[in-house]
Amino acid sequence: HYSKTKIVTTLRISTEQFNCWRPEDKPSEHPHDFISLPKMHSLPNATSIELKFINGNQLILSGELNLR
Repeated sequence: HYSKTKIVTTLRISTEQFNCWRPEDKPSEHPHDFISLPKMHSLPNATSIELKFINGNQLILSGELNLR
């Protein structure tokens, strides 16, 4: 068993994502190796990602998103 902090840090996800993915905490006789993730029915067509680096530089990516 790993702590919530260890999982969130290792996977580089937010606490909200972890809470969404984590099934109800019910003891099981047969522990699962994987956590099933919800299917995303739709994705926004446009996205924007902004990265700010410690040296003051920034990288901004924006535009249409197309998954194939």
